[in-house]
Amino acid sequence: MTDKGIFSQREAAFEAEYFNRKNAEQVDKLKAVFRKKADKESISKITGVTDDKVLSRMVELQLNGELMSAFQLYPLVEIAWADGKLDDAEAAAVLGAAEKRGLATDSKAYSYLKERLAAGPSNDLRAIWRMYASELKATLPAADLEAFRKDIVELCKAVAEASGGVLGRAFTTSGSEKKALADIEKALSA
Repeated sequence: MTDKGIFSQREAAFEAEYFNRKNAEQVDKLKAVFRKKADKESISKITGVTDDKVLSRMVELQLNGELMSAFQLYPLVEIAWADGKLDDAEAAAVLGAAEKRGLATDSKAYSYLKERLAAGPSNDLRAIWRMYASELKATLPAADLEAFRKDIVELCKAVAEASGGVLGRAFTTSGSEKKALADIEKALSA
């Protein structure tokens, strides 16, 4: 075989490899678009949220339909960390509330909540949860919104009271926890 033939074969192989790589990149991009659309649809179906901006922000945080059950409990993380630290009783109260709400301890949603609890609150998640709360106010019937608000507030109160106060009796909710609780309640009030 001549040098020209060898070089032609190598050139063809490189060209084929290049186009295969480009095709794979395009397929990956297309899959990402479909995955993002599916995640938006699953979040919307579960929550009733229709605002594309809110849905996009949720997808950016890698939330999906499965993780929304944990994300709905994000205020509990805020309350648990309201005084700047997380204690074992508060952590147990948050995870216990998650289990009572049906999150299996071996699920992705439970793991996500556990990770968020360990990491503490974030400004991004706080802002997105507030956007989510605004969407709930705009889309849920008043009775459903009130039931959701009462449920979240009661869970938050239980977390706030978990660490006990003075001898487990007096001042069981700190001032910072009361402020965080009032903010959460306000976010869900019509």
